[in-house]
Amino acid sequence: MADFRFESNAELSCKFNTERDQNPRIEWKKKGHDVSFVYYNGHFRGPFEGRASIQGATVTLRRVTQKDAGEYRCEISAQLDTVTLGEANITLRVLVPPHTPLCEIPSSAVTGSAVQLRCRDRQSIPPAVYTWNSRRCPRMTRVSTNAGRPTASVRLRCAKETI
Repeated sequence: MADFRFESNAELSCKFNTERDQNPRIEWKKKGHDVSFVYYNGHFRGPFEGRASIQGATVTLRRVTQKDAGEYRCEISAQLDTVTLGEANITLRVLVPPHTPLCEIPSSAVTGSAVQLRCRDRQSIPPAVYTWNSRRCPRMTRVSTNAGRPTASVRLRCAKETI
């Protein structure tokens, strides 16, 4: 797996050595519902045209977005060589920074009762991790949590004061 930040350049590496053929056939494909060509017959295709470059068999995608995330396959063949050059698979994951979460926080709570706080950010990759603090209740007890998921919640109990 190769991780690249949102809108950075992503380099998908594919290395090979030929015996005699100086111009091997290089193909890059992106797997999905259908297999689509990224680089074929010496040219980039579709959404990669004009925003990708190739050096040897290594492809650089400029300003990657979530649409670029997925599994890519490099295939190399050389007709003049006796050995099969092969293929490589690379999974591209585009890391998206946390966005402003949508949070549900009760306006008040009874001292000693559990309070559920819930936040979600469906755009960040990996999922955002949330931390809850209270200025009024420095001694909070965590009752339960499911942090690290697209919707994170925590149940807290304040021993002395109102949250």
